[in-house]
Amino acid sequence: MEHILLYIVRHGDTDYNDKNLFLGDLDIPMNDDGRKMVDEALEYLKGLDLQPNFIISSDRLRALETVEKLLEIYDAPTHETPHLRPWDKGEFVGKPRTDENKLELQKYFDDPYLTIPGGESEKAFIERSLPAIEECFQLAITRGMGIVVTHSSVIHEIGIMLDGDRDAIMVEPGGVIIIGIDNGHSIAKPLFKPMLAKPEVKNTKGTVGAETSF
Repeated sequence: MEHILLYIVRHGDTDYNDKNLFLGDLDIPMNDDGRKMVDEALEYLKGLDLQPNFIISSDRLRALETVEKLLEIYDAPTHETPHLRPWDKGEFVGKPRTDENKLELQKYFDDPYLTIPGGESEKAFIERSLPAIEECFQLAITRGMGIVVTHSSVIHEIGIMLDGDRDAIMVEPGGVIIIGIDNGHSIAKPLFKPMLAKPEVKNTKGTVGAETSF
């Protein structure tokens, strides 16, 4: 990769991930396993001898905890933004990820203009999150490489934006993605998977039954 722009870090596990519940935009911390996953990611990043020029994060607690750990090894200006929050799934948050609930959620994928009660439509989520990601790209181009801390639903949208596939760059909690330029083209790929991370079933496009836990 000729020019590295961003490292994307997904926060570690939460109790909702472990209990197979819809998480969405609920503001909860990582659990002990999740913090260990992030520690693993940091050990990996330390080995790359990076010096990020900025760290931008979702303002949700589990993401901010990840930033705190990053600041143990990096001296970089930070910024938190609500635009990098996960897709707000409203009434689904806290519900078990049963086939019945997944099927009910599917209609909001099928119609991105349809607003989830108590939450937001997929279109509204895309319209707030993608401009924030594009701003991170521009910042990296002008200032140099940076780190972004966010959630799986945002990573899905980055995959669609860069590769046309929502699962192209998905990583487990605590995972790391690298994004850069090679031969004039944007390249993104998963870079690191924590040993503690639990395997996630990849989603086929348009099928919510196997989606990752947002």
